[in-house]
Amino acid sequence: MVKNCMHCNEPNPDGWFNCRSCGQRSSEPMYTTQLILRDGSWATAIRKDKVDFNTISMDDSIKSMENNIKKENAKKWDSRVKKAWKQGG
Repeated sequence: MVKNCMHCNEPNPDGWFNCRSCGQRSSEPMYTTQLILRDGSWATAIRKDKVDFNTISMDDSIKSMENNIKKENAKKWDSRVKKAWKQGG
């Protein structure tokens, strides 16, 4: 079954995403973002992790991220030092 472009009705036997004759999208999308966001148990996590820039200033956000990165790096180096110490080096 050969599908045609939804804009110029040219045949699209290879199923290209963009039409080879007019250059536009060749068919309707199979899924919408609304369907994907509402589908499954992980959808609520996607909506909850969005950043609300109104509640924290950009400077505070940057400082918080810097502190988190420093803490993570300190943990990594502590574990590396302990591992090297155990190995005798």
